[in-house]
Amino acid sequence: MAPIFEVCLDSVASAIVAEKTGGSRIELCAGLMEGGITPSYGMTIDYNNHGTAWYPSFLTHVAARLGLVSTVKAKTSLPIMVSINWSLNDALKVMIRPRGGDFCYDEDEFEAMMLDIQMCHNLKVDGVVFGVLLPDGSVDKTRTRLLVEAAKPMQVTFHRAFDMVKEPFQALEDIIAIGGIQRILTSGCERSAYEGLDTLVELSKRADGRIIILPGAGISERNVDKIVTAMNATEVHVGAGGSKESKMEYRNPYCSMGYAVSAPEYALKITSAAKLGGMIHKF
Repeated sequence: MAPIFEVCLDSVASAIVAEKTGGSRIELCAGLMEGGITPSYGMTIDYNNHGTAWYPSFLTHVAARLGLVSTVKAKTSLPIMVSINWSLNDALKVMIRPRGGDFCYDEDEFEAMMLDIQMCHNLKVDGVVFGVLLPDGSVDKTRTRLLVEAAKPMQVTFHRAFDMVKEPFQALEDIIAIGGIQRILTSGCERSAYEGLDTLVELSKRADGRIIILPGAGISERNVDKIVTAMNATEVHVGAGGSKESKMEYRNPYCSMGYAVSAPEYALKITSAAKLGGMIHKF
């Protein structure tokens, strides 16, 4: 049986690619170069095609789900809280992460996470994705429990903060004991899921159906079948990243909006239909 393909992305353009290619659900983020942070409320899309085009049908479903008009004409802004397969009851997950860097947050950052969860409730999001650690490399059980309670009844994924814990098997038990968390997204504490496959297999065995171990990081057409088979995985988390050339004709060679070491500003990131389709068609 083919696994559920969860696609990590940061734009509606990528969501459209994922939907057309056969993705099962999405994890919506901003700042993928930082490992993903919370997308803004105001992320919007304009499907204006000379003032006459209409939103694709799945965006119409989103409008209906959010209590807006059932048919949304172009030139209307709509929050990018887009589900790509309405047959799943947790088709859209939103990243709850106030910044890049580590997962040990101060009080203001934690408050922002709680407020972002409320935003997701307001937008009728299906699930949220977060992780909080203590300085000693263990799961912050107190704060995680508070976030879980705030998120109910949404689905919850403990994200790759898990890959930064000191004792992954103890962290597994801690997360299960908290309750209300449906899955752990992890690379097996390595740079990629393939490199961490032995740990992923052991985590799956120890989880024993109590929680889903969702493999992610570096999964591609070359290794997805091996990972799924070894873990007997029912779900996989993929990026399938590609790029497209910017429309900018004038390009200032003396100025950059990012850090010195960053992605090229005139190569826009977008989900690759070829990469995603190549993985899906393995099954």
